[in-house]
Amino acid sequence: MKKLLALITIVCFLGGASLVFAAATGEKVTTIHGDGPYMPVYDEDAMGSDDAGGLATQQSIKAYVDTELAADVAAGVQVATVVLTNAQLLALETPVTLVAAPGTGYFLEFVGATLILNYGSAACVEPAAPDDLVIQYNTSGVDVVGTWDATGFIDATADEIATMIPVEITGATSADFEGLALEIENSGTNYTTCAGTTITVHTSYIVHATGL
Repeated sequence: MKKLLALITIVCFLGGASLVFAAATGEKVTTIHGDGPYMPVYDEDAMGSDDAGGLATQQSIKAYVDTELAADVAAGVQVATVVLTNAQLLALETPVTLVAAPGTGYFLEFVGATLILNYGSAACVEPAAPDDLVIQYNTSGVDVVGTWDATGFIDATADEIATMIPVEITGATSADFEGLALEIENSGTNYTTCAGTTITVHTSYIVHATGL
């Protein structure tokens, strides 16, 4: 939807410099600061202009985001891919986001994950094995997988593939799910050594509207 903008011109004088705002009918409002370059402001719900130098109205941003969220809901199962770098593996007591938060009024259903360990030159060491890998909702900390002992995977000396499946969750409130991202972390002490190793995580998920 494109809004019809009325022709408006406002001129202000601040310290001798003129500031002109010109709004024309159609898709954009052109802002000129003194003799500087103009900056177009688009009111396009679909963001069709794709202008790297332009701005967007609040209404068009909201309309675009709402449309994208609705498309995600209709899309069914989706897959997000994140590569855990070697540095992140060595500091995985700090969670890493796997699927971005969907926004207020929506929540992510975890369907499953595949983890692909790309072995480097030295195996990861668990100082206090077992150091479980956990996938959870950020902020609330509600786990979406059961106890997942990383021993035999994280400390492998060759390339490995493993899977995670969802666990039944009971007793949680909407605040434990709604608008929250999915993240992965090491529940124990940070791994050591782990030279050159990375893990690619493919997370399958569905976006749902809470209807609340």
